[in-house]
Amino acid sequence: MKTFSAKATEAQRKWWVIDAHDQVLGR
Repeated sequence: MKTFSAKATEAQRKWWVIDAHDQVLGR
């Protein structure tokens, strides 16, 4: 479970960074 949680958090963080870049490009 710990490994799964770590992967989920890492993936979520990557998506958050991608969203931030998309917002900057959108503007």
